[in-house]
Amino acid sequence: MIIILGGLLLITLIVFLILPKGEKLYLSLSMNKRYFSQTEKALSGSGTIANAPSNLKLTIIFKDPSGHFLKKSKKEIRVRKGEIKKFSFSYSLSDYKRETKNSVFEKGRWEIRVYINKRLIKRVIFEVKPPEEIKKMELKEILEKAVLTTAVDFGGKPLEQPKTIFLPKEKIYLSLYVLNPPSDTKITTRWIYLNQDKFISKQTLKVSETQWLVFSIDPKKYSWLPLEIWPEGRYKVEIWIEDEFIKEINFRIKK
Repeated sequence: MIIILGGLLLITLIVFLILPKGEKLYLSLSMNKRYFSQTEKALSGSGTIANAPSNLKLTIIFKDPSGHFLKKSKKEIRVRKGEIKKFSFSYSLSDYKRETKNSVFEKGRWEIRVYINKRLIKRVIFEVKPPEEIKKMELKEILEKAVLTTAVDFGGKPLEQPKTIFLPKEKIYLSLYVLNPPSDTKITTRWIYLNQDKFISKQTLKVSETQWLVFSIDPKKYSWLPLEIWPEGRYKVEIWIEDEFIKEINFRIKK
């Protein structure tokens, strides 16, 4: 009997193998990244095996999205009875090039097959993506929250619930909660009046730590608004991080 904790796309696999005499064998296995780039130097992970009732052999082998079992990825780990053993495993891009003639790791869902004494225990699935897709995903993770509001505190945190409808005379704030950005990460906003396809403003700030970041537009500051009020209609603000489009928020001006 095998008890599995986890889902299909696993970052961590935990297996309790119930043996005929009731003994439990513990195995955990983790990939080192949530997603791997096609140009990584290696696909890698680590694990722990414990409570082995007898000497055994753990075998790990990679399978690419085209269905190739990759011989150079095969790793055998011998475990003594009762031993707690930590291990690591990896499959290098150079070995993949030699085995398949591909210049990068194949895009798609990869599989690791885990065997104990030649018995298949589990298939672990992980993904390999193009470098540009990985970069965009990492940038998206930086932006934790994006809130349109008419009031913020001294630190840039919104003082009211998010709004999507504003009065013509209101100054509009966009508060962004930025989580663990790399040093000097560039964040840009572009504000657009959709009814006339009119560009309003582009603003850029740099950030190096977790914090609230504030952008704003004020109808009193634009010469094309002599009455100092926003025209009624549809608007949007775009959020860009390091010149990558991340998201947009639509809002309306209404009396």
